[in-house]
Amino acid sequence: MPKRAPIRVQAMSRVLVVEDDLLQGDDVCDLLLAEGMEPLGPAASVEAARQVLDTTPVDAAILDIRLHDGLGFEIARSLLERRVPFLFLTGSIGEVLPADLQAVPLLHKPCAPERLLDALRGLLPAREP
Repeated sequence: MPKRAPIRVQAMSRVLVVEDDLLQGDDVCDLLLAEGMEPLGPAASVEAARQVLDTTPVDAAILDIRLHDGLGFEIARSLLERRVPFLFLTGSIGEVLPADLQAVPLLHKPCAPERLLDALRGLLPAREP
């Protein structure tokens, strides 16, 4: 029997989900899984998000602004320093963003799944099939 060529598995994009509402976080993670991405989280706090960033390579992130232990701006700035693309998915208004984070894409909850995926795809580098 002839040997088959090994199947080349494309690396999945790892997306950090920072969301303090467990149901919403799980929904976003399920959406990412269905699209062939690897969700990391949901991380419900700044501390939990920091732990993921310190231990796991991340390709992109989706951040809520208001978390259990404060605002997600520290995580946003850490992502900028690491050159990890991200967007905010929040119920907060854009005016709460500090000046240095005003250029970050911001989607409001509730957000249509396709709109979130389109915005996320725009952040991720194109991958060859």
